[in-house]
Amino acid sequence: HGDMPGLVAGSKVLATSKGCPRQIVRYAPKAYGFQCHFEFTPESVDGMICSCSSELEEGKHLPYVQDAETLRKQDYSSMNKLLFDFLDYMEKIVAE
Repeated sequence: HGDMPGLVAGSKVLATSKGCPRQIVRYAPKAYGFQCHFEFTPESVDGMICSCSSELEEGKHLPYVQDAETLRKQDYSSMNKLLFDFLDYMEKIVAE
């Protein structure tokens, strides 16, 4: 998570956040860089918490690390929909 995608001529930043000024980058019509997790689900988050709880404890002083309770309370459905919409879009333009 310390890495951030670089920018090249023609690339465009599509999404930013307070913690990451290049959250999503379009490099070309069929090439994107993501610095976010649209794929999270309650089940996958719970699995990560169970497997990596020590990392949450170690990083609790960092500004963008959330505790297990906060992570479990999130509604991941809207970002999952965005992921599937994006994948449907990519499938369509790759087929063209």
